[in-house]
Amino acid sequence: MKKWVKALGMSCLFCLLVVAGLFLFASRDIPPPDVSDLVPERPVIAPEKNGCTYFFTATESFYWPEDKTLVTGYLDGNPLDDAVIQDLLTRNAEAFRLIEKGVSCGVCLTPEVMTYDTQLPYLGPWRNLGRLLALKSRHERLAGDYASATGTCVLLLRFGNLLQKNAECFINYLVGISVLDLGLAQARELASDQTASPEDLKKLAEALAVIEPFDRSMIYAGKAEYKVAAASIDQIWQGSSALTGLAGSLPGGGTGSSWSGKCPRGYFFQPNKTKLLLVGSFRNMIRNAPRANIEMNRRMSASRFGTDRNKLSLLVHPNAFGKFACESFAAPISGILGKKSVAECDLNATRLIVAIQAYRETEGKLPDALQALVPLYLPTIPVDPYDGKPFRYSAAKGIVYSVGKDYQDAGGSTGLPSWEKKSVGAKVQWNAEDIVFEIAPKPAPLPAPPAR
Repeated sequence: MKKWVKALGMSCLFCLLVVAGLFLFASRDIPPPDVSDLVPERPVIAPEKNGCTYFFTATESFYWPEDKTLVTGYLDGNPLDDAVIQDLLTRNAEAFRLIEKGVSCGVCLTPEVMTYDTQLPYLGPWRNLGRLLALKSRHERLAGDYASATGTCVLLLRFGNLLQKNAECFINYLVGISVLDLGLAQARELASDQTASPEDLKKLAEALAVIEPFDRSMIYAGKAEYKVAAASIDQIWQGSSALTGLAGSLPGGGTGSSWSGKCPRGYFFQPNKTKLLLVGSFRNMIRNAPRANIEMNRRMSASRFGTDRNKLSLLVHPNAFGKFACESFAAPISGILGKKSVAECDLNATRLIVAIQAYRETEGKLPDALQALVPLYLPTIPVDPYDGKPFRYSAAKGIVYSVGKDYQDAGGSTGLPSWEKKSVGAKVQWNAEDIVFEIAPKPAPLPAPPAR
């Protein structure tokens, strides 16, 4: 009997040693991963040659009305008293001058973002400055001053392009795209106006042609974003981080809660393994950046990290906390890729509309096919960012269009598929069967009055 007890004890001890060995082995971290390909090439620019310097000053001098719907409503087509518009433009004349000076620098390098706690108070005002420039362009066009309206629209396009070109984080990138979108909307309205001159169309086309590719700027922003995420992982390890929202991805965490940074270490959290997981997501984003939407691989969050399983059961696996952290840090990537497709669609449609209207000015009719625009009006036919094929066009319907998220050509249908019936307002265009942009054919001129 004693022999059996002794044997059982030895077996238990052996099992405990094996379990302890496995636990210690699984608790070992790896060397820091090589991330030389994820280091953003941040240029060195003197303050006086950096557009950011002047944009910062503009935020200090610009005036934004307490009722912001005055501006947004006017851009949506609502009437606004001319005296109110003139007051807005007069109060912001110095801010407009500073934006023009900053745009002439050709670069806008914002302060380096080091952690998720870094404040970016200038992004909101910059977006509002873009709205004010859009208001100015629209007001000048409706007043018949097409040359000024075109100049303001070109300034707005260049402003938005600079904001997204060297974005230091995803939020900065999205603000730049949103400002650029305001300029694209005004460019389409100008191009479709019956009294826009060939000179105006040429200026718009030139401004549209030099907009920085969205995949390049997204890659730059992604690299800067990884740097911040890696620094936050180090902060978590050191117990010096307070990240809002991360607790929501942890067992028992609630939405909007804040996590203090005190985490179990070793087996449950290994910073270098966590960084390696995160590196995979950002490298995947970089590979996806130049692809058409249909070719993108978006498996980069919960399913990639294994956190789509039961969270409590996942806690028995090594580096469980690091996987939860990766899920939180990588969550925006898929959305950013989607936003890039929307921005490219918006830009390419605008380029086509301006070129088609320039063709109409010369030939007196719409082109029979988009190929007629090459090479005099466009170097090549812009592609549809959703399926990678040339943008679609219907002269009969007076539209250019993308196949949209379902990748099916519905002939320019603006109807909503069954799963998108709840879309309203501006979302309808982007969730329809096809993403349609009207060329807005110019009406025939009125006959001259009879001579007396």
